[in-house]
Formats: sequence, structure tokens, C-alpha cells
Amino acid sequence: MKSKDLFIVIAITGRLFLSFLICTYFWKSDDLNSIQQIPIYILALTAIYIGLQLLTRKLSQVQNWWDWVYYFGLLSIMLPNLFATNSNQHIYHFISDYGTICLIIPAMIDGWNLIMKFLKGNK
Repeated sequence: MKSKDLFIVIAITGRLFLSFLICTYFWKSDDLNSIQQIPIYILALTAIYIGLQLLTRKLSQVQNWWDWVYYFGLLSIMLPNLFATNSNQHIYHFISDYGTICLIIPAMIDGWNLIMKFLKGNK
């Protein structure tokens, strides 16, 4: 395995792990304060996720449609911060809960494609 492929595997695994952590935070949040004032560690995990996403895209040199899905996840994190109020917080909880799944989708598809590429190469 080349070092470039190893970096891609590490980046995809890291993105998958971070996306589950971020998604878990939003799924466990149940009050307005938790989606409006996001803890710094969640923002740091999100920044690392973005860096790994950009690294994966740069190293793979392939532009896939699912590489852009994570923007919806990032948007679902920021919308409640800007627009949620006491009267509409249930809508923004829904958006942040299901929108953060869009962070998981690209990592899962990239991981699946990497596994399939590896299996085809070993035949």
C-alpha cells in the first residue's frame, strides 16, 4: 500500500469517527441552548472533519457527487445557531439531527468504495 493510500484510509476513518461524534452530540441535544451555543470541542471536531474531507478530496483527485453532501451537514449545524428560537426550536432540532447524517454519508461511501477497490485489486 502506498503512503498516499494510507493517508486516504486514515482520513476516511477519521472522518467517519468524527462524523459519528458530531452526530451523536446533536442527537443527544434536547434544548435550545445546546444547538445555539455549540461547545468548542464540537466546533473543533467539525474543523478537523473539514480538513480531513479536503485532504481526502485532494489526495484522491476524483470529484464525486457525494463529496459535496457534507455541506448540508455543516449547514444543519449552523442554521440553528442563527435562526432558532423557543417557538421554532423543534424544527431546528429536526434539521440538526437529520442534517448531521450528511456528514456520515460521504465517509461511508468513500470507505465502501475504498474497500471495493481493495477487494478488486486482490482478485
